[in-house]
Amino acid sequence: MTVPGLLQEFQWKQYADYSNHLCPSTTTSVEKSRGLSECGAICNRTLTCLSFIYVPMPGHNCHIMNQELTSTSGCTLATNAKYYAAEKTAPPFSCHPDDGLYHTFMLPDGDLFSYRVVHTLTSYYDAETDCTLDGGYVVQLTTINRLETIRTLMMTCSGFGQTYYYVGGSNADAVDFHAADAWKWTISGQPVNMNSTFWATGRPNLAENDHCVVIEGGYYDWKLNDDFCSKFRYYICEKNV
Repeated sequence: MTVPGLLQEFQWKQYADYSNHLCPSTTTSVEKSRGLSECGAICNRTLTCLSFIYVPMPGHNCHIMNQELTSTSGCTLATNAKYYAAEKTAPPFSCHPDDGLYHTFMLPDGDLFSYRVVHTLTSYYDAETDCTLDGGYVVQLTTINRLETIRTLMMTCSGFGQTYYYVGGSNADAVDFHAADAWKWTISGQPVNMNSTFWATGRPNLAENDHCVVIEGGYYDWKLNDDFCSKFRYYICEKNV
């Protein structure tokens, strides 16, 4: 069973393995509610709420929790207690305004992808700083679905597709800049896929000087290209959801 919340991205899904328990150590507050849906809405309004336990009788109590349960260790048995955690959903990709805000989509592989495109020219290092200010990081195009989402945005959506955009790949920490595994996604540490599905034709080609990665149009067909980190480019931030 899922319970609609107030935010588009979230519904609350019941997990039977953790139901019929109360867990005081992870409960931050106990609220009165008029029912299960209101309990889910209370959790959505509470910044630190990651899950909740709803106890219909007596009192329709809503136990707000600051983490998701991974076990019932430290919990006590409680008949009729129902445990709910976030089931994250989002629409498939579609064009959106060039507004500098985060937009969240469910990709074909089930990946929840949230990003914002910034049309302010800056170095890669300043792009990193800006992305971290709101809890994000420079986008990690670790899968073909992520890459194709951004390529589609650039090629088909109004306001996008302006020259170069920094993405979060680098070979700066490599011992051998030309090694097959030199290029990494900076947050996950995953190697950047080196085949032509990801990289533009003939790229990367200046790995000893170009230590950052951009996605670039024209001849490069909105695929990856190596670039100087100090050049002023637009950029894309990503945030976990």
